[in-house]
Amino acid sequence: MSSFKIIPVIDVLNSEAVHAIKGERERYKPLKAVWINSCDPIKIVKKLKDDY
Repeated sequence: MSSFKIIPVIDVLNSEAVHAIKGERERYKPLKAVWINSCDPIKIVKKLKDDY
């Protein structure tokens, strides 16, 4: 069995985590996740760190 690493990536625009779409910045919207009610990238990273 091979091992692998998961490397989280967060797209950030104007200090908010966003859902990036094909590099079309005008279409980027704040990230909505079911496991955290925030688009603050720092809060998202802390939550990932705490949970995983």
